[in-house]
Amino acid sequence: MKSTNKTLLLVNLSERRRKDPDVPPGHASLAATARKRGHFKVIELMLDAAHSAAHNARLVLSSVPQQGATTWVAIGAFVFNEHSVRELVSALRQQGCRSPMVLGGASVSFTEAGQLETLFPGIDYFIRGYAENALTKLVESAGRVTATGVHIAGRRDQREFATVDMATLASPYLGTQPIPIGPDGFLWWETVRGCPFRCAFCQHSGPGPAGACAQMPISRLQQEIEAFATAGVRDIKIIDPCFNFPHSHHLAVLSLLARLPTLERLVMEARFEYVEERFVSQVACLGGELEFGIQTIVPMEEEAIRRSNNQQKIQEAVRLLHRYDAGFTISLIYGLPHQTPASFQQTIDYAQSLEPTAINAFPLALYRGSRLERDREVWELTVKDKGLPLVISSNSFTREDYQHMEEMAQSLR
Repeated sequence: MKSTNKTLLLVNLSERRRKDPDVPPGHASLAATARKRGHFKVIELMLDAAHSAAHNARLVLSSVPQQGATTWVAIGAFVFNEHSVRELVSALRQQGCRSPMVLGGASVSFTEAGQLETLFPGIDYFIRGYAENALTKLVESAGRVTATGVHIAGRRDQREFATVDMATLASPYLGTQPIPIGPDGFLWWETVRGCPFRCAFCQHSGPGPAGACAQMPISRLQQEIEAFATAGVRDIKIIDPCFNFPHSHHLAVLSLLARLPTLERLVMEARFEYVEERFVSQVACLGGELEFGIQTIVPMEEEAIRRSNNQQKIQEAVRLLHRYDAGFTISLIYGLPHQTPASFQQTIDYAQSLEPTAINAFPLALYRGSRLERDREVWELTVKDKGLPLVISSNSFTREDYQHMEEMAQSLR
């Protein structure tokens, strides 16, 4: 039985595309665990970051069924909404909200020890890492029990990371709540958590040591596929950062997807060096689309971002992809250390020679806690906030060079 004197209000503060589900996957996983394991009421609130902080604060307060210490407000902070989160928390405190506030997300996980209270004033508890169990335990105990990964504001920050057991983690797709799918049947699907790589530009690799990845049990994934069929899921983006990593269960996952009769579109991120024929054959049979991030093929730039490419492996993989007529896109980054418009053009020329379905070039963003963010002074990286902290000049390219590279990137679309 759920307790009537404790409530968890899960707040999602973001902007979303028209096709996206109302509930993002991380939020849905937190809610599923809280409902399965917590003896308290769970309320979910989706806020639009484009609205004013005062407006969103009123929505939060109107969603709280009980005021006081028995209602916990939990928010996720990421690079794209940090400013909005700070404004929301400030507005809530100004409007008299006295509820304990908990903050998690990448902007918490990757912040150095001793900086969280300064970055996010008004927050009582911070959770680094995978917060599902830690948040549930925190609320259930009314703050008396804190799991590994929980930092209490004002106390010594141990910079520990919360973990979860994938074998027992609640699925956001198998509970009593509606499956979080978009208006056109779109769904984000997680089959592996974590990343085996530590690229210098990336925050996606998650907490913990390099190579620390955990696979969702096949038995769970099979049940989720059955639920997707019932719900009419037609479009899936697998959110694993390297779906075809060796020794993972990616081939078994593709076999499960072959049993989903409603599937019309499937997209996944992969690495060229791990492409092999059975994988390509299965992807092609499903009509799947592969996304490969080579970022750059210039050796000095590769070394700076800790992301090397084996061009022989890439050529072998591309021959397989073309033989099976498997669609694939290539992603590049501009604004990298050592980069110039000429070296960016060199990478573009190489990507075009592979004859992908499409090439996408993205500006370098300095994500909190990434190696490039920590070493920005080494490369004299200048950043401008354009919704993301984008690098617009360095010791190898000027602002005019950056604008030129931006035009080169836009011409690829």
